[in-house]
Amino acid sequence: MDYQKLMDDINSAISTLNRIKRNISEELQPKLFQLDNADKPTADDYAEEKLVVETGKTCMKVLQFEFDAMHTFFKDTKFIWSAKENKAIKDIVTKIKIILKEADLEFSVENVRTSFQLLIKDIKDVDEFTYKNFSPAMINSRFNTIVANLKNLKKHDYSEELKEKLSHGKDWLS
Repeated sequence: MDYQKLMDDINSAISTLNRIKRNISEELQPKLFQLDNADKPTADDYAEEKLVVETGKTCMKVLQFEFDAMHTFFKDTKFIWSAKENKAIKDIVTKIKIILKEADLEFSVENVRTSFQLLIKDIKDVDEFTYKNFSPAMINSRFNTIVANLKNLKKHDYSEELKEKLSHGKDWLS
């Protein structure tokens, strides 16, 4: 007897769950259809995203080269790269990308390279602590301080100087 009651309760519960499932399905079907027909990314969208990623990777390699050159110039030694330093370079590229956007400049390898050179060429005058502990991780962690000190040292807007340097295309680092 108890077995029959238990089976009836289970069948009743299954029936109730199936009814709820139908109701949910009927309710969600139009929404799912809308999602299926929503604007999907096109091949152009993916190509543009891939270009930004590839540009970012190239920028990292270029900045590593630039940093190596400056480190050798400042410290007269070769810099040894670690995962922490590579991450710092990636973060610096991201921060420079934001500065370029604020200055209404294109995110390109050359613009990032020029920005990085501008950032570190006067590092000794701008931030003595970063100069003494010259590494991508230190530049990344003190990025805002360096930019603020550059503005104070130059007595004008960093993005304006960046625009000027990029628009003239001169080798202003030397």
